[in-house]
Amino acid sequence: MAVARPRTFSPQIFQELLVMAQDKNITLPPELNAIAMRYPEKTFYLGQVFNNTTNCYKLVWLLALLSLLERDAAMSLRLTAIFNEMAVIGWHPVCLYRLSLGRQDSLQNVVLEIREACGLAPNARPEAIRRVIEGNLAAQANLSFLKNYVPTRFLTPWFTTQLQGMPDTRRDAAIKKLASDSQGTALASMYYFDTIGAVDVIQFNKLWHTFLLENLAVVRTFAEHNFALYLQARNPNTPGVVRKLRAPTTRQLTAARKFWTFVRAELYTSGRHEHFRDIYSNCRPSDEFTIDHFLP
Repeated sequence: MAVARPRTFSPQIFQELLVMAQDKNITLPPELNAIAMRYPEKTFYLGQVFNNTTNCYKLVWLLALLSLLERDAAMSLRLTAIFNEMAVIGWHPVCLYRLSLGRQDSLQNVVLEIREACGLAPNARPEAIRRVIEGNLAAQANLSFLKNYVPTRFLTPWFTTQLQGMPDTRRDAAIKKLASDSQGTALASMYYFDTIGAVDVIQFNKLWHTFLLENLAVVRTFAEHNFALYLQARNPNTPGVVRKLRAPTTRQLTAARKFWTFVRAELYTSGRHEHFRDIYSNCRPSDEFTIDHFLP
């Protein structure tokens, strides 16, 4: 599919976005403030992608896109690969921490079915979970329900005016066409839909692809923050939900211990051993001192 080359961003577009934001009473999420002035059109649309979120699909969809981009930085992604990654992202919240994704959310049921079929541990590493899902045709078939709405409805903020008043049954086809047509404009959607051979894919807009790669950590923080808020609302009695989006990791403090051992040796050699003290208790650590976060 031939797509026109996107035009560069202009100050006039920025003014139009500001007017649109004021008319719709849109407040930019604080996680995106740091990059808003450099990418006003990108943050404008990102700030709306999770509006009216009744299921976790859009949240996990964006996290899956970012995860795949971080690993490969490809310009196109297979829909099946994205759905598989969505199951990987949902694995630890559901299987390890037993969080609810919502009463109407089917991703949770699919993840639990995959675990029951494969017998993988709740705290399995993402690589192992990914291999199991990729090699399980039944699991991929169970995830195919995500194709019906998620990829298209995520792009709704780009086309709110064109979609206004349109029957729900026509929206998916309309969004696909609008996404493709928008690629030749200054406000192109994040991606559009294509088929390579017999494989359904999304093709990233070049400017969006660059933006996501350059601001991966910021956009992931934005997505994870909204995912945590979504989970907290559905698991009100569960503490520390923000720490339960991924599997627990083992902290590696070897380098920190070597550094402070060196500092301790230098102070003792120079006769300033009195200066080697714990910053909280002001006590001198023993020879077998332990290390935690040394900066609050």
